[in-house]
Amino acid sequence: SRSRTAAGGDEVVVRYRGTLEDGAVFDQNEAFEMKVGAGDVVSGFDDAVRGLRVGDKVSVKLPPEKAYGVRSEEMTITIPAKQVPDGVQKGARLMLGSGARQIPVVVTAINE
Repeated sequence: SRSRTAAGGDEVVVRYRGTLEDGAVFDQNEAFEMKVGAGDVVSGFDDAVRGLRVGDKVSVKLPPEKAYGVRSEEMTITIPAKQVPDGVQKGARLMLGSGARQIPVVVTAINE
């Protein structure tokens, strides 16, 4: 019902658009199914859904620690050129991984 709020353990369907500070969209979904509190999404997304009612709309800015974490040079990886799709250029924003475990990445260098 409209008056009930999403709580831990509830299965919900949400529409969202994830953007970076510069407004670039890194992910979006029109019918994303999730279980509140199950740990399948970043904690800030889970927190933002908790307490919402059907039809509610919110805009939330997540700090790095509630999203994908702060930038860390230790998280920089090198991928062999033959595994990179044609046309990818420095600065490109891509999603790495599959299913619910995708993370946004930025191409910082291309070495031949």
